[in-house]
Amino acid sequence: MKYKNNDQVLSRFLCMIVMTLSSTYLISTSFAKPVISGFQGGGDQLKSEHLKPHLVSNENYVEKYTFNADFKSSTGEEGRLYFSISINNIGAGDHKLRTKGILTIGEERIKWSSKRKSGQWKSAKDSFKITAGGVELSGDPQKMLTFKVSNKQGQFKIMFRPIVKPWRPQNGGLSFSKSSEKAQFSLFPFAEVKGEWSLANGIQGELTGEGWGRHTWSHLGPHEWSQWSQLIRIFDRDAKRSVFIRRVKIGGDYAPKTIAYAIATEGSKTIFEGYNVDVKASKTYTDKKHDNRYQFPTDFTLKASDQRSGDQLSLKLKTNRRLYRRNPIGKLSWVKRKVVELVTKPMEYAYEFDYDVAISGKSSIKMSGHKGRYEVFHLN
Repeated sequence: MKYKNNDQVLSRFLCMIVMTLSSTYLISTSFAKPVISGFQGGGDQLKSEHLKPHLVSNENYVEKYTFNADFKSSTGEEGRLYFSISINNIGAGDHKLRTKGILTIGEERIKWSSKRKSGQWKSAKDSFKITAGGVELSGDPQKMLTFKVSNKQGQFKIMFRPIVKPWRPQNGGLSFSKSSEKAQFSLFPFAEVKGEWSLANGIQGELTGEGWGRHTWSHLGPHEWSQWSQLIRIFDRDAKRSVFIRRVKIGGDYAPKTIAYAIATEGSKTIFEGYNVDVKASKTYTDKKHDNRYQFPTDFTLKASDQRSGDQLSLKLKTNRRLYRRNPIGKLSWVKRKVVELVTKPMEYAYEFDYDVAISGKSSIKMSGHKGRYEVFHLN
């Protein structure tokens, strides 16, 4: 069969993919879907072996390290750090790495972003250490992590010492029935940050402050096992308190249900750890610009119970400013984007919010503020 132009070839190709996926869906839905279990019981200790890149061979393997910090410089300016490393097999080539981040000190900044193939970066075998050009992340998650960046703009070395012990769910996170595949999560709720920096123009100084971080990885791509996820974060530097809540709607190839965890810390202690999370919405946002018209609550009350002590956590959240609405595949070529959209149409949203938090029981705490962070990631 002859085609008049490339568009006809592409249309034929996409139709074949759709037919194949549709047949697979009909076959898979004729049987009971497998289930996902996790987010229950006491948390486990995070070790270096859990933090090291897992480098599995699954087609949609994803892994990401994200760290943030706020601090003051010895030169008097306030500053902020965003540091991320992601590893994946999505698309051509296994274990591609991207490192991205920015360090700001007053009006000055050191910014970096690079992509590397599997042979262009290194991971230590006997310890946790990732090296990609002028970027390095290493250390012991229980004692201290070290961030190093060096480029044409300048260089810095920052030490990240956990004040609250790093946390991971029991067995690391989620297990997928009928397979050995997993999705695992690690959290650094509160840490002391110290370091030193210097710019190419000769300006230099020291840094002190507080930060947090998280690490996630999965054998599968998010679209294969989840419909949406929500991350709620409250980080109060002055009171040395933090709250992290994650909610996930299971979907894709697995039986639907909503699972969650809620963690709260004060000083050096984790004062709340719960998994039974209930949400009652007063206001819901509908994305009328998206074909799937994604919905999520923007004004709601969340309640949870501590799985150890029975303490109760109540959070009243009301968004006050949208930070972004972003299509993570929006910069792909038209052809690549259309192929991805056959299985997922992702969209990311981020907001700041007003909050009132109360914990009652063995721990009795009240918090309120205006700069919580609420992130929503819809996939299907």
